[in-house]
Amino acid sequence: MFGRRPYSGIHRKEYKEQIATINVQIKPEDKPKDWSNESVDICNQLLQRKEELRLGSKGIEKIKNHPWFNDINWNDLLNKKLVPPFVPVCTEDYFDESYLQSFDISDKLKEDIEYQSKNIRNPNMQKLFKNFYFDKDKLTKNNEKVSNEKKNNNSKNENTNKTSPTSSSSKN
Repeated sequence: MFGRRPYSGIHRKEYKEQIATINVQIKPEDKPKDWSNESVDICNQLLQRKEELRLGSKGIEKIKNHPWFNDINWNDLLNKKLVPPFVPVCTEDYFDESYLQSFDISDKLKEDIEYQSKNIRNPNMQKLFKNFYFDKDKLTKNNEKVSNEKKNNNSKNENTNKTSPTSSSSKN
């Protein structure tokens, strides 16, 4: 969300060492002016180094119930009824840097965006994504299949969990 990684380094070993030793947090004085306190809080909770302290380590419900998500209707999201707050202008390569440039960001970050934009459009880079695609119809069919499988499994479990009436013996 800051346009950079929370840990610095050149090699994987350096990242691992920092992750193992540094608990990165967004300090109040570093909070971007357009961020809410809730956005800072959720980022800090998700950045917790110790897994047992990290938001979501005990299940998704804690994340869903975080104040930053107060305006989210999870059923509407699941049923794809929500209108996204941002719909990118789809160009040939689906990367709209003008949206990123519209934010109040530093000149250095703008330069980084421009540089990365050129890298993304590099034909050699595009080859890496040659076989990636999104098929909405296929996704919908897969979701329906998974949903039906869950319903079938739940009804099977309900049938096997039912107990038959038993006669109770009494002591005389």
